[in-house]
Amino acid sequence: MKLEKPTARDQFSKVAENYLTSKAHDRPDALAHLVRLVDRPGGTIVDVGTGAGLTAYAFAPFVDEVIAVDLTPEMLEIVERESVQRGHHNISTKLADAERMPFSPESVDGVVTRMAAHHFTDVEKFVSECARILKPGGWLAIVDTVGTEDEETTKDIDRIETLRDPSHMHDLR
Repeated sequence: MKLEKPTARDQFSKVAENYLTSKAHDRPDALAHLVRLVDRPGGTIVDVGTGAGLTAYAFAPFVDEVIAVDLTPEMLEIVERESVQRGHHNISTKLADAERMPFSPESVDGVVTRMAAHHFTDVEKFVSECARILKPGGWLAIVDTVGTEDEETTKDIDRIETLRDPSHMHDLR
């Protein structure tokens, strides 16, 4: 069952503050590992599906600018507040859909999304959108939950995940 974007927005607006301390999302070791894996200092990056901004905060000390993108205004309010409290003055926010980002072609150095792609309606369109906005030689990092290689099992997992979280769309295999 596919849900419309406003439903996902409604789902996250109710629990936005919880994402700052979520054990699944607030993993300093995993975030530091992601930054080390990318190892591309400087430039402008976009953190898509930023949630409470944990990935944006991890990258901020290593890049010139982080643009935190989310579909939920309440999440972006948290990012704006926390960025100031954490001393990250190079983070800005943008209310936008992952599949239709308001950036010029070839305008950013990197795109990262962490623990969010399973909420995107069309991951292929998201990846195409990233290719459009990335400068030549730019990078894309996707970290997310995954399904199994067995299509039926993945469908079963998606059904269970949707019961737990109605904004869940699909785990990639």
